[in-house]
Amino acid sequence: MKTSFRLVSIIICALAVLCSCSELFPGHPVTPIDNPPLRNVPDVDVPLYTLHLEDGKVVADVDYVVNIDMGDRDEFRILNFADVQLEAEDVASQNHEYQFMFRTTENLVSLAKPNMITLTGDQTGDGDPGALNAICTQMDSFGVPWAPVYGNHDDSYYGSGVPISQQSEIYRSYENCIYRDGPAGLNRILENGSDSIGNYVVNLVAVDGDEFHVIRTFIFMNSGSREDYSDPLYEDQRWYGDDSSDACLNRNQIEWYKQMVRSASQYSVDDVVPSGVIMHIPTFGYVYAASAAFSIPVDIYDWKAWNVYAYTQSYYGSFSSMHWRKGYTDSYGVMHEFMGCPPYEEGMFKAMKEVGTDFIMVGHDHTNSFNIKYDGINFVYAMKTGRGSYTMPLTIGGTIITVAKDGSVSFTNLLDFSDAAYYPF
Repeated sequence: MKTSFRLVSIIICALAVLCSCSELFPGHPVTPIDNPPLRNVPDVDVPLYTLHLEDGKVVADVDYVVNIDMGDRDEFRILNFADVQLEAEDVASQNHEYQFMFRTTENLVSLAKPNMITLTGDQTGDGDPGALNAICTQMDSFGVPWAPVYGNHDDSYYGSGVPISQQSEIYRSYENCIYRDGPAGLNRILENGSDSIGNYVVNLVAVDGDEFHVIRTFIFMNSGSREDYSDPLYEDQRWYGDDSSDACLNRNQIEWYKQMVRSASQYSVDDVVPSGVIMHIPTFGYVYAASAAFSIPVDIYDWKAWNVYAYTQSYYGSFSSMHWRKGYTDSYGVMHEFMGCPPYEEGMFKAMKEVGTDFIMVGHDHTNSFNIKYDGINFVYAMKTGRGSYTMPLTIGGTIITVAKDGSVSFTNLLDFSDAAYYPF
């Protein structure tokens, strides 16, 4: 029997404050850097975009801004799938991973009844077009708009797949996919010769006759694949992650992101429109958030010590209140592995504070699933979807973002228990 259970965030929040042991391990919170160095890339001019009404619909003057009318809904539900990592051999053999992907996504969509679906990257293991088409076909079948970002494993660097320029053509061939390439030149050119495209905007709007406003803006960003961190700009910062080579956002992307929020704010009922960022690789801000929220007996910079500690916890220990500091009543979740973020501060935390962004959601690290509210920003690790690559029980499912009419958001994790072989209980 296939059964899905909803894990409501308020329950986990309660677990986080039940025990008075949250100061058992003092830990070492990391202080944010005021003026981090930014990657030295050629400057790209990023003008503000404009919106207007055309035949009753909100239209942008650039093709990488998509507008969705909230209509008369009381809320708008977004269901996120993370790190499916379907591969060519899964599709060819229609093996357990392949079947589980279809079963899990169908179960979660049936339960969540989303108005939109997002995918936070690593749809494939190496950019295989057959695997990508299988996922796209499944997403399109749900009949709602769906919006993906690229993950590091979608880059053909990891295997025999196709560059993201060809993956873009696949995405844009599906009726309900609202993916956009975005402006050219924001990202550096990758080793395989393809421009790192995939930065775009989705606005949730309200239309009333000949007037409209933006309820919330979502900034979708390509966080890249791998990076060489020999740049002397970083030599004075402490290295996070030993030999980490996970890519980071560059200066152009960060400036573009800020301009996109400012653009949408021109059409907000308030001075600043509510905004969120959706991407794959976590930013360095997750180090700030986790080191502040989690009370752990090891240095958060020591990835080997952290992984040893995390994996020795009971099934699974970071649900326990003893791992949370006092005051994080709006936070919940688990952290079972070292965060695969760039080893240095890239400047995104300061940028989010500057334009008032209230959440960022990522994937990448399959056994991390939390929402830490830190300094006014929700740092969200989306739940991994499916069995591709590595997983843990109790970390497989989807993440719901619920948007209210005023643009405020809440988050809910959905666990899927449909794989009886994986959950013997």
